[in-house]
Amino acid sequence: MTSPPVAESHKRRLKKRPLAWIRRILLGLVVSLVAIATAGLIYQAAAQQIDERNFPPPGRLVDISGYKLHISCIGDGSPTVILDAAGGNSSASWGLVQPDLARSTRVCAYDRAGMGWSERGPLPRDLKQHGAKCTHCFPEPGSKDHTSWLVIRTGVALPSCMRRSTQAKSWVWL
Repeated sequence: MTSPPVAESHKRRLKKRPLAWIRRILLGLVVSLVAIATAGLIYQAAAQQIDERNFPPPGRLVDISGYKLHISCIGDGSPTVILDAAGGNSSASWGLVQPDLARSTRVCAYDRAGMGWSERGPLPRDLKQHGAKCTHCFPEPGSKDHTSWLVIRTGVALPSCMRRSTQAKSWVWL
């Protein structure tokens, strides 16, 4: 028969064991989550560098107030057809349309800020911001590179671009 102090000590140890196991399990879960998140960040950074090396932009990057927008132009002629992909799409979404149109005129597809090969632009990336920047990739009216333009686009940013571009007086909106 055990003495009363030893029995009490044994009861206290039994009560502490579940708490110690719970603490260990929670600590293990936290360490595992941090390790998985760190591995994901490292993988993403490495994959992004590999993709940038393997898939360079097909066009050129134009500096717009401290960040670069991607534009890819092919073909010759007038009017210049500008392809604008909305809804989170990139200029690559015009990949089947652009070569066909380029048989008869100059065709340019561009990526909005943060899409495709374009760099992230300033926040907020809303219709007002897009409208203020969407025409900066193209030659100003009166410049030697300026021709008439025909804009083909999808999505909801059209009214914003149209308001910004009506000053050019050579845009046709579809």
